[in-house]
Amino acid sequence: MKFDRPRSGILLLSILAAGLIARIATVALFHPPIFGDDLDYIALGKSLAHGGAYELEGHPTAYRPPGYPLLLAFSFRLFGESLVPVRAAQAAADLLSCFLVFVLGRKLFSERVGLIGAGIFALFPIQILYVSIIMTETVFTTLLLLYLLICAGETDSWKRSIAAGIVLGAGTLVRPTILLLPAAVFAVRWMSGWTPAKNLKALGLTAGAALLIISPWLIRNFTEFGRITLTTNSGVNFWIGTHSGASGSYSFPENSPLLAVKGEFAQSDMGIRLGFEFIREHPLEYGMLLVKKWAHFFSVDYWLLLSMHFQPDFRSVPNAGTLFSRFPLADLLAIHAPFAAVLLLATFGLCFRAGDKAKGLLYLVAPCAYWLLVHLAFFGSARYRFPVVPLFMIGGAYGADILLRKTYIRTRLRDAVFCFFALLFVAGWTAERVIIRRQAGTPGAQTRGEGPENRKDVPLTTFRAEGAFPESRSAVLQLVRDNPLDLLKHHAARIHERIHLIRLPADEL
Repeated sequence: MKFDRPRSGILLLSILAAGLIARIATVALFHPPIFGDDLDYIALGKSLAHGGAYELEGHPTAYRPPGYPLLLAFSFRLFGESLVPVRAAQAAADLLSCFLVFVLGRKLFSERVGLIGAGIFALFPIQILYVSIIMTETVFTTLLLLYLLICAGETDSWKRSIAAGIVLGAGTLVRPTILLLPAAVFAVRWMSGWTPAKNLKALGLTAGAALLIISPWLIRNFTEFGRITLTTNSGVNFWIGTHSGASGSYSFPENSPLLAVKGEFAQSDMGIRLGFEFIREHPLEYGMLLVKKWAHFFSVDYWLLLSMHFQPDFRSVPNAGTLFSRFPLADLLAIHAPFAAVLLLATFGLCFRAGDKAKGLLYLVAPCAYWLLVHLAFFGSARYRFPVVPLFMIGGAYGADILLRKTYIRTRLRDAVFCFFALLFVAGWTAERVIIRRQAGTPGAQTRGEGPENRKDVPLTTFRAEGAFPESRSAVLQLVRDNPLDLLKHHAARIHERIHLIRLPADEL
């Protein structure tokens, strides 16, 4: 790879090395509790690893797409049922994502922007911590970035279109929400001057290659259930975000009408029907729900904070506001402040862009807009925005670059647009904290299945503590003050312990 400046290669290697060290430390020391979606993925991975059918609790399922369980099955087959190799693989994928951020930033803007974006990614707290979480986010993010990088090429090559389709198909098997992203790419190419014939040809080749990748899964579902589908959770998720009493985030009340029917397809079909009935009968309430979904999409990642600070007594808290108010403010700021800064810098870059960078920004804005629209249709969550956060980082790197170089272009209209969005983000975050504090001060309030203000999206009774980091914040601070050498010995012992346990089954970790 050729660089514009001699030192750029050394700087990129330094960034990747720093990111690698941070992720190795995370894999060794941060093992959050296993709950919710994690349990399904692990169970499916174990079933596949042992040569069994794709089923949960003895029943065939299409609720979880097979991409991520296949990765777990591959790891379990090679290394046993320890989750450490899975986390190591996710760390490697995340490091690849860091490199892809550099390449994409350089292609769309400049080498300087690529380096700034990669630097942000390498040391971004949320990005680092997620490599230890047994979820689809880290692996899917790598596939999303790779797909966009392939599509951002200028040449009209059939090989490029087919490669994009292969990556798109793999991403669809991990998270089907990516399936219609080519429509956003089609729009960007059309606005960039691609002829309709050239654009349609590329789209057709990509769609054909993607269909080839996902066809075994579609055939399996048709053979097993008599229906062609990617997943049976779409109707359930649609209803979760579209019913009377919905919060805009994940909320599944105990009296949900979907529980009255049996079977994944029956529940999905009912969810779609009830959701559209709600939209037709309550348009104003649905409009307010869209605002809430938007707010949840950009909110603090309380789910990650919950994973970091889980304690057994969390099961007995009266409501989510009480639970979230227990998290240290320093940790909340450490998690959310970097994202807030990146988002505001990206907004600055978008509003005050130079005229020759409009095309580069289109490749960032269109996928992010598509991703937001998908989750406005279902429900919003800080965790679900994770895959497009690297695109915010590239946009933030561009915003920082034009700010430092003073090459931004200001007008009254651009000033007004930037101030509007900045105030909108800040107002949303402030309102979120006010709601949490208010609910935390409400004694005896019961969780009803709301979002951060009152949510029941985490089955706390299913928590299994796999280890927390740090074990005790006060104990670690005491070690730092009194004897830093003992702290180093303590962490060295933890790393040795994790290496020793690499072959143990997941249930024994």
